[in-house]
Amino acid sequence: MARQILATRSRGDGVRFKSRGFRQITGRLNDERAGRALGIDLVDDPELAQTPDVAARVAAWFWQTHHLNSYADRGDFTTITRRMNGGLPGLADGQAYYERA
Repeated sequence: MARQILATRSRGDGVRFKSRGFRQITGRLNDERAGRALGIDLVDDPELAQTPDVAARVAAWFWQTHHLNSYADRGDFTTITRRMNGGLPGLADGQAYYERA
């Protein structure tokens, strides 16, 4: 299971780099990584991740960098949920959305 590192560096980072966006990234380190990959300064302006266009790009970046397509193709929601959430919260919802689609 992937371990999430929040990498807070200064007082207030927890609130500043809270979960936001379609695929809710959390923590300064995740903002740094996503921002660097996408050419967006999410560290100085973390609220950008809430805008629809950036939120979609961050979600796609996360999906691709965590190699989730192959699991989705097999319908392996357990692995996807673990990689996204660090555990299995939301597993039943994900499966229900898939079935509905």
